[in-house]
Amino acid sequence: MKQVVAILLFVTVVAALPAGVHADDDKEMSLRIYDVGALTHGRVQFHSQFPPTQDPRRPGDALLLVSSNEVEYSFPVGQIDELIELIKGSVDPAFWESVEGADISALPRGLVVRATDGVHAQVGRTLAAFERRLFRMVTVELQAVQLTPAQRRTLAGDSNTSRLDADKVDALLAAGVGGPALRLLVEHGSSAEGFGGAQRTFVRTHDVDVAQSSQTSVPIIGVANPGLAAVVRPTLGPARSSRLRVSVRASLSHGSGFRTKASVTGDSVELPNHALLDIYEDILLEPGQWGLLGGVTAAGSNAQWMLLARATPVEPAVPATASALKTDVTGEAATLETMEVRFFNVRSLSKPIFAAPGTGAFLRDTASAPLEPEEVGEPTPPLPTEWLVELVRESTGNSSLWEDPATIEGRNGMLIVRHAPKTLAGIEGLLQRVAREMPAVLEATVSAIAVDDSVARALTAATAGTGAVLPETARTLLDKALADGTARSIGQAQVASMDGARNTICSGKHTTYLQTYAASIAESAVRARPVTAQYLAGFEVEIEAHRLAGDAAALLQLRLMHTTEEGPMRSQSTAHGPIELPALATARVRTTATVPFGQTAWVASTKGEGSTVLFLATVRRQRR
Repeated sequence: MKQVVAILLFVTVVAALPAGVHADDDKEMSLRIYDVGALTHGRVQFHSQFPPTQDPRRPGDALLLVSSNEVEYSFPVGQIDELIELIKGSVDPAFWESVEGADISALPRGLVVRATDGVHAQVGRTLAAFERRLFRMVTVELQAVQLTPAQRRTLAGDSNTSRLDADKVDALLAAGVGGPALRLLVEHGSSAEGFGGAQRTFVRTHDVDVAQSSQTSVPIIGVANPGLAAVVRPTLGPARSSRLRVSVRASLSHGSGFRTKASVTGDSVELPNHALLDIYEDILLEPGQWGLLGGVTAAGSNAQWMLLARATPVEPAVPATASALKTDVTGEAATLETMEVRFFNVRSLSKPIFAAPGTGAFLRDTASAPLEPEEVGEPTPPLPTEWLVELVRESTGNSSLWEDPATIEGRNGMLIVRHAPKTLAGIEGLLQRVAREMPAVLEATVSAIAVDDSVARALTAATAGTGAVLPETARTLLDKALADGTARSIGQAQVASMDGARNTICSGKHTTYLQTYAASIAESAVRARPVTAQYLAGFEVEIEAHRLAGDAAALLQLRLMHTTEEGPMRSQSTAHGPIELPALATARVRTTATVPFGQTAWVASTKGEGSTVLFLATVRRQRR
């Protein structure tokens, strides 16, 4: 499969390049570094193993939030070695074979290219063409609606359709038939997941143990998740006007409270009631047009829950040419009389980038095992010390400059160089340029804003046709809503870190509550130990940012969660004492999105039973 994708990309890029461009063997070559961390990061694929809400076909399962137990990465242009071969095959192939010294080598997140200026220009255009083709965004919207048979026929006729009348959809939503909703900004070919709704704990059953004359009963706690949960993956067609293929796995659980029943032991259990809609579909949608999912036929006069879907392509924010860092050093031969020894501190470049994922804190029932942590790659430095040694040697372009008595070695985050003063000065300038550019420092700000339904609809209309970036009209509308109280800021996180690092930040109230008891018996004695659990009510953000070629945008890997307490905890008596049953309103999103530098993008929104929660992201590159 990788070979097929590589061939298609090869054909696309070669067709886009000027015909008949060849390097002049007599021209001077230079050494440059290209940042390809975004290209080699891979596309994220989530594989949920459990339903996000209670499945009546599997009544023994826990009621879980959206749970991606497996995360895989696909590499459309291959990993870095394959990317090198792809570039050599698409940019003047004869040049790399016939010109002495011409080469491409790999860094953990970059390419080091020795070539003429003309070939460098082609390499930059090729990398930018890859990014323009690969990093295309799609806004996917899912809207739960409760329709009567007459409303469904008015909207879609006798069958489902991928092109509904937008005015009819707006009229139905304005009439109040809408329920939970999700909007996700997703990288074409990647998957994203979201949940908007509530988490409510309840007493599911009791674990009873009997020994001789003793009996003990321990409550088993479950977590219901009324709301809309979905995993989506959009795939764009060959042209902007082509229909989009969207893979949807969605569950709608519309809760209507709990019934309480007494068991034979005298303990009470709670039985949740909810309407359930599960949809697993691959669909084709017209760009920007609503489609109807599910194909549920409403019986009699009862309204049934259905799902509307819309996918809108977003224009790429990638320049025509990738930027490169030129690393040439002017040097002179060293003699015993002119030699100096200098130590260069390169720890910031040779230290591995932190890559461990964060941990989410949300309600979990007592019967489910904790999710295994996501697997991530081994942390790698931007420029390993041993490679910096080679970079310095290569940047002089003259191997004779490193003949004895000149030396260079890397040791414990330091470069120790013995050479002539002019060469040492050039090396110092080179390392300063590399430190400024490799890696970049990216500053990401993510905001959570709660808005009324009317504001959410107005923002959707204001951003129609503009993609993910908020236009001035939408910004003005949002500022007005924040001023008059129809919107309110509920959280903001700001992270400034190295390009490629993964960062987690959270703020809120971390609450410990009495969830159940662990009881043991021996003959007539019963001993019970309280078991506590925790949850976070607040805002949590995990960000991994990769700048794109040309320094125009960043690829963000995001995990966002906002939770609020719905009210005081319920308390329920048990044989061993009272237990506490919290309830939270939750918005949770995981996605991969491209955000232009200096602009604010609407990366996601969720709607449960309350107001809509918007997640907005702004990325800037810090200049040094």
